[in-house]
Amino acid sequence: MRQFHGEGFVNQYTADLSSDTAKLVFTSESIENIPSGWRARETYAVFSADEFEELFKLAQPGKDFELYSRVRLKRVP
Repeated sequence: MRQFHGEGFVNQYTADLSSDTAKLVFTSESIENIPSGWRARETYAVFSADEFEELFKLAQPGKDFELYSRVRLKRVP
């Protein structure tokens, strides 16, 4: 997956394949326009056909991932 941000960052991700079909996890393999060593992770958790959550985590060089943003979206009838 390739992701373009309004701030000028371009993230290229690989999928972390697992048997959990209700969750998609992507970890960056490269990020443009940021100092070397930074990493990003996008997680999409599907709760139903009408609801999912997106977690965006960042890791500074040599550090663990920390939550940067969380968005929960639910379709309104």
